[in-house]
Amino acid sequence: MHASKEVTVALLGCGRFGQRHLEVLNRLPDVRVLVVADIDEPRAQQTAFRFGVPSFTADFREALAWPGVDVVDVCLPTFLHAQAVEGAARHGRHVFCEKPLALRAEDAQRAARACEDAGVKLQVGFCRRFDNGWLAAAEVIRSGALGRPVVWRHATGTSGAPQPWFFDRELGGGPFVDGAIHWYDFGRFLFGEVESVQAATRIMRPGRTAPDTGIVSVRFVSGDELQLMWSWGLPPGVKVDELHEVLGPEGALSMRPRQQDKISDAAVFVDHDHRKENGGHANGADPGNLGYLWLRRPGQTEAQPVVYQRNDMVEEELIAFVQAVREDRPTAVGGREAVAALQVAMAVLESGQTGRTVMFDEMTLPARSAK
Repeated sequence: MHASKEVTVALLGCGRFGQRHLEVLNRLPDVRVLVVADIDEPRAQQTAFRFGVPSFTADFREALAWPGVDVVDVCLPTFLHAQAVEGAARHGRHVFCEKPLALRAEDAQRAARACEDAGVKLQVGFCRRFDNGWLAAAEVIRSGALGRPVVWRHATGTSGAPQPWFFDRELGGGPFVDGAIHWYDFGRFLFGEVESVQAATRIMRPGRTAPDTGIVSVRFVSGDELQLMWSWGLPPGVKVDELHEVLGPEGALSMRPRQQDKISDAAVFVDHDHRKENGGHANGADPGNLGYLWLRRPGQTEAQPVVYQRNDMVEEELIAFVQAVREDRPTAVGGREAVAALQVAMAVLESGQTGRTVMFDEMTLPARSAK
């Protein structure tokens, strides 16, 4: 890397997430994007102009070899992720790759191994690990306030992703690969290794090859459980209310942030690292940018607030990656975690297709990356 510790970037994919990454990268000190790539050359050109990037190309392979690049940021469609990561590793570039790392666990394993063999860093875009709301919920669970084991459940129904390729089994994998993988990864982060997966899935809308609707149960060795009731099968513009909560033998936690006029003076959790009595707006929190989860326990007439500072999780994950590159230290969430989460996704698809419970003693989960 340059002696000035400037980090130079080639960004692959100028779609919605690529644009989002560029917004963040342009704000980071001593980070410079040298080239953007997109198969739609006019879009690549327009994106380069919009963000002040000096070069563009319609061939992401050309960008992988661009002179002077330290880092490749992969925001391509999912079916190209593994190929792009392996190419970046061959050129000695550190890699940030949006999730999932691949569509099959063996392809993800190969891409992760390519980075290890080349001695380059790999971080995968599990941005929920940087979401202060989810981290605040994790702190409550770890504190024992809900008792253990817990059931973490989430129900949602929308029309899903904007492009048809997301619903192709060979291109995007559908919601139980592309979207729910955040839950699989955070579940492993919070609860540890997976014991079994059971799923009932279906294709709601015709013309799709990946399941878009279903019910999933992921049981962890710890006894905790993740339950998902998901659909990306509704017509455009139609959505239903979400349910997102954690249930335990000693209480329940609502993870659907909502404002209340009155905040109780009882003990509250502030951020994900601190527990304060009568927390108020401690730790430099911006009172206008606070989020609230709601804790319900026996003997309390009102739900108690769990207060956290809202944050930009995409910005936080990219900052963490750039710092890891600049300071030559391990990334926050790397290839081993990405492979493990994808193995859960593969088990969900298998269980949904066969109707049987997939036991994880039938599979080999990789060890966690060093932090």
